[in-house]
Amino acid sequence: MMTALNARVMRRFGRSRHELFEEIDRPLLKALPAEPYVLAEWRRCKVGIDYHVEAAKHSTRCLTAMPGRRSRCG
Repeated sequence: MMTALNARVMRRFGRSRHELFEEIDRPLLKALPAEPYVLAEWRRCKVGIDYHVEAAKHSTRCLTAMPGRRSRCG
């Protein structure tokens, strides 16, 4: 069904969606990156007395910071 829709000539342009894609969009496409995108969110957190920080509603142990100090967490 989609192939037939994309092959149908549009009145306004006098060409099909597929032809316009091949002419305009395909030359501008770039290859996918070699490594997948990894979403990370970093914040400044206060380290608790038990060396734990809360990030994104999860408690994580912070080994490098002292209790009461601020640290980057994600």
